[in-house]
Amino acid sequence: MLLRLLLSLLLLLLGGCEVAVEEASSCAPCGDLLICDEDTGECVASICGNGKIETGETCDTGASNSDTLADACRTDCSVAGCGDQVIDTGEACDEGTSNSDTDADACRTTCVVASCGDGVVDSGEACDDQNQNDDDGCLATCACAAGYTGDQGTCADVDECGNGTHNCDTNATCSNRIGGFDCACNAGFSGDGSTCADIDECAGVICENGGTCTHGVGVANDYTCTCAPGYEGGGLNSTTCTDINECAGVDCGPGGTCTEEEGVVNGTDYTCTCAAGYEGGSLNTPCVSSVCAPFALVNSDRDTGNALNGNFGDVVQAECDQGFTASLLFDAGLPFNAGATSGLRIINASGVDEHSDRVGCNYGNCSEVMTIGPYLPNMGAGGYECRFKLKTTGKNVGHPGDTIVRLTVRCEGCGGGGQSVELSTIDVAREDFNMNDVSQTFVLPFSKDAGGEVSCSVSLLPDLGSERVTHYSTQIVAAVATNPDSPREVTLTCGDDGEFTGYRCAPVKCATKTFPNAAQDLKGVYGGHTFNVACDDGYAGGDGWNCGYDGYFWAHYGNSCVDIDEC
Repeated sequence: MLLRLLLSLLLLLLGGCEVAVEEASSCAPCGDLLICDEDTGECVASICGNGKIETGETCDTGASNSDTLADACRTDCSVAGCGDQVIDTGEACDEGTSNSDTDADACRTTCVVASCGDGVVDSGEACDDQNQNDDDGCLATCACAAGYTGDQGTCADVDECGNGTHNCDTNATCSNRIGGFDCACNAGFSGDGSTCADIDECAGVICENGGTCTHGVGVANDYTCTCAPGYEGGGLNSTTCTDINECAGVDCGPGGTCTEEEGVVNGTDYTCTCAAGYEGGSLNTPCVSSVCAPFALVNSDRDTGNALNGNFGDVVQAECDQGFTASLLFDAGLPFNAGATSGLRIINASGVDEHSDRVGCNYGNCSEVMTIGPYLPNMGAGGYECRFKLKTTGKNVGHPGDTIVRLTVRCEGCGGGGQSVELSTIDVAREDFNMNDVSQTFVLPFSKDAGGEVSCSVSLLPDLGSERVTHYSTQIVAAVATNPDSPREVTLTCGDDGEFTGYRCAPVKCATKTFPNAAQDLKGVYGGHTFNVACDDGYAGGDGWNCGYDGYFWAHYGNSCVDIDEC
């Protein structure tokens, strides 16, 4: 005020006129939220509601200020706006501090109502991913797409196959996928998956000769043909049905011919038709011989020119020639001939079979074995003998007393437990052979109980040296043939196979003849070669012996071994 008085006085002095001078404010600059009171010249707090827009105020309508009226200046002299809990022009809602962009159903901080697409799952919404893409499982309508389910605002794929909400057929396979599922009919069925029908694999299939086709339900591509009675074959995926040959393996007996009808109901029926000279034969019945074929019994009075004849069941007799006796003869293997190698092996010292193409054994330290076979079954209890026929070369090579051949009889299945049993064995030394390149017969008696299979074997031993056995064969005969005094009468029976069965005529075996001053005894059977005995050194003779039909050795000029008069 003092300043204003001084200014007024100065003006009067200068012009005498009074100039109106606005009184200058004496307030110093005021701080924040303070205003200068021009009446008092002091800094005072601004007063909202005085109708003046003062510092810190954006509006002031005085008494019209309101915190409840839309668009009014608020009682704190701030302009109406979103968040003041009053719905002003342009606002859809305003919940003041409760406005939220994350809470479901809240008024948003922009004072707009919560809605689909604002990224918040509100009431009535299954999801809200804030986009318009319907391919991500959440639709633009904030609902989960088909094949999805809402879970805390997220649409997750529904496994319709796992929870059983699919519509696949019971004969289809369900495969889940994102947003859905697929149905495919199982193997053996056809359809769209939701409906599947069994495929008839028998459609178009014709089983031969009246066979019946069946197929399994749901068995892909497979069918089965069941053949009609009297036919065989068929089976899985096969239409072939052929007539059962009921004659296969059927023995209609001697003179019988088997016939069968194709496709008969009973697949086991056959008919035997008998030829002339045979009888029997009918449905499932074989033929029997009514007449035996003429049979020439060698070495008997009913040999060629006077053969045996008879009808089925007839018993006929014959008489063996001198030097032969009634015997039961079993064919026991190889015939006696040069170069026979069947059933033979030669093994060196190392156990390697390296000479199987050779006959005999003239190599040192080797073993050669021939087993006469096949085994002879069905031999009853009693006495028998194996007859070994051997021939050697190189007899004089080696040393006297050397064993060169071992003859063995074995029985498989004889005795308790069915084990292999050695029935008899003998070793043949060098000096047991009468002479070089002449066949000899060695007899090995044995006896056995009923049952079992008998074999006779020839072994050429390792210490044979350069000597060789080059020819060999064997027979098994009934022990009756070993007795030179046995009857010569032979009895045979006409069998239902049209053949005569019974005894045969075998050579008489001569009793062993022992020579003094000789290295070996004489052994042999009737009808063999002339036998010579090797005398000891300093002795001569022993030549020209024969086995007689009476079972004894004899000689035209029979020599014993006599001392040589060196003087």
